[in-house]
Amino acid sequence: MKKILMLLILMIMISGCNKEEIKGSAAMLSGMIEIEDLKEYKQELINKENEIKDKEDKKEENKQENKEETIKETNEDKIVQYYVDKKGSTYTGRSSLSQVEYTVKDPLNKKGLSTTKYSFSFGAAKDGKPHSITVDNQTIFDRFGTNALAWDNKTSSKVLYLTFDCGYEYENLTSVMLDTLKEKGIKGAFFVTNSYLKASPQVVARMINEGHIVGNHSVNHLSDCATIPKEELASELLGVHNNLLANFGYNSKYFRFPTGAYSECAID
Repeated sequence: MKKILMLLILMIMISGCNKEEIKGSAAMLSGMIEIEDLKEYKQELINKENEIKDKEDKKEENKQENKEETIKETNEDKIVQYYVDKKGSTYTGRSSLSQVEYTVKDPLNKKGLSTTKYSFSFGAAKDGKPHSITVDNQTIFDRFGTNALAWDNKTSSKVLYLTFDCGYEYENLTSVMLDTLKEKGIKGAFFVTNSYLKASPQVVARMINEGHIVGNHSVNHLSDCATIPKEELASELLGVHNNLLANFGYNSKYFRFPTGAYSECAID
């Protein structure tokens, strides 16, 4: 469009010129067109450079988003690999331990073990004697031939076991309790879920390094372990167990049923 306007202007300018003047005007027109071509070409280069830069910026942005998404996915779905750093160290500073596998025996419960639900809970002791709820639960555990413990009926010593369930953190109270236990020289047992291990790994590491017991409280804190399939229950236990092995270098030996619901089949 600019060239057409220039031609029209120049035609008007040279309409009354002689031959020499026309030649000069033609040369001027040629120079103007070349200058305009150069400007347009330069602008095209600038536009092209900007386009390439925008694409590179977008590519880098997408790369960063993909990286963040990968980290997020790893954190949520592959916690074992996420928590272990390049040197294979753990949150506790211990060596990472190998994960274990477990094959469920009698997964379909062909032995016909009872799935009747028992609700484990504690009652307040009185006159130096445990509450009947505690005694009854220990009787059930002993009948099933398990090493489960509701109260220590094997010792005559006066022993108090401090246990805590850790499904989530609330106002840093766990750290406050750890401070108090450390001050008093007392050890406790903390039963953790997988979500707690993911959310508060430094707190769990402190539990372990300060000599407390860290127990298994299942991956998802199931509402009723009495009737779920054995393989599902085993998976719930292994998720936490292997997390502790790989990411904390800790071999947990204790499990507490979420909500206290259990059965003969679940204990088996």
